[in-house]
Parts: sequence; C-alpha cells; structure tokens
Amino acid sequence: LAIVGQVQATAQRRNLDDRAALHELVRSFLLEYETSATRHVALLHDGQVLATSGPPGRSESVHLWDVKTGAEMSAFPTGIDVTDFAFSPDGHLLAAAYASGVVLLWNVQGGGPAASTPLRFNNPASAVAFSPEGHVLAAAHDVTIVFANLDSGDVIGISNAGCGVQDFAFTPTGQQLVVGCEDGSIRLCGASSERCGDEHVLR
Repeated sequence: LAIVGQVQATAQRRNLDDRAALHELVRSFLLEYETSATRHVALLHDGQVLATSGPPGRSESVHLWDVKTGAEMSAFPTGIDVTDFAFSPDGHLLAAAYASGVVLLWNVQGGGPAASTPLRFNNPASAVAFSPEGHVLAAAHDVTIVFANLDSGDVIGISNAGCGVQDFAFTPTGQQLVVGCEDGSIRLCGASSERCGDEHVLR
C-alpha cells in the first residue's frame, strides 16, 4: 500500500505515462517476496527508479529497480540491516542508514559508494532525509537528530527531538522537520534548534 500510494501520488503530480509499468513492477516484486514484508520503499523524483529493502534479516541491501523494464539496476550490499534510505533531490545519491549506526551515501547511477564521509552513531540509525536543496543530510538515532553539510562533510547541527525518532521529513523550506515519534506524537522541529519545542506536539 505504501508503494502504490507513493506511485499514484507521483504519477498524478507528474502526469506519468508509465503508471502501468510501475504498478506491474510493484506487483511482480510483491509476488517474488510474497511472505516477506517490504520494509522500506522510495521512488526517485522522476518516477523512473524504485528503491526497496526487505524486513530485518533480509534487508542487508538496498535494491534499485528500473520502473519501465522491471529489471534490477543495482544493489548496495553491506551485510548490515538497512533501517531507512532516501534519494537526494537531484537523484544522484541515495543515503542509507544501517543498524550498525552508520549512514552511507551511494551513487545511484554508478552503483558504488560516494566519496562523502558517512555519519556514524554508536547505535542503530533510525531515519535519514535530504534537505530540499540537497546540501544537508539529516540522520537520527533515538532522540538525537544530526545535520551534516554534504559539501564540506561537517556536522552543522545536533537537535534533541524529545522523543524516540521513528521517521522525519523536511518541510519545503528546509527550515523545519516533521518528526514521527515512538510514542505516537508528531513534532515540528526547527532544523537549527537544539531541541524540539513541546508546543508543536500532535497526538
């Protein structure tokens, strides 16, 4: 459902002619992994590439699929469970977070690791996202969200979300994050704030 919903939203936004191809790819993928959940999915902004990973124990790689042909383009194996991933806005990079706490950048077209220095936590990273302009990468572990400048490789901010972070997304301006928490709350956090404000909590 998550894949189909994202497919439909992207198709409607871009008026894609290959919606049937994408739905067929999703169908064949689900048939191949019929008894296993697809843990994470992401669709490239142009609708041409689908990224997937499996459930714990079968998620040591991110797989990229050509939407039109249904063929697997490449895979990024590490031997460590993938916990989240995201495409960069320009579609050149894929950031993947792992259960080891490392966050790696992969080249979408070349299939190899990017030269940028990865982020690393002492425990599993739970979420990762690019800012809208693509120059900042945010990654989370537990209550901590770290912001790194991809041009310099430097950490430029650390924020306490005040909750266990499950997932997050930048707002269109890139100035805030919408954070989904383990306790079921949703918090709006300033991207440069040291702590999310309790006044922005939804339950």
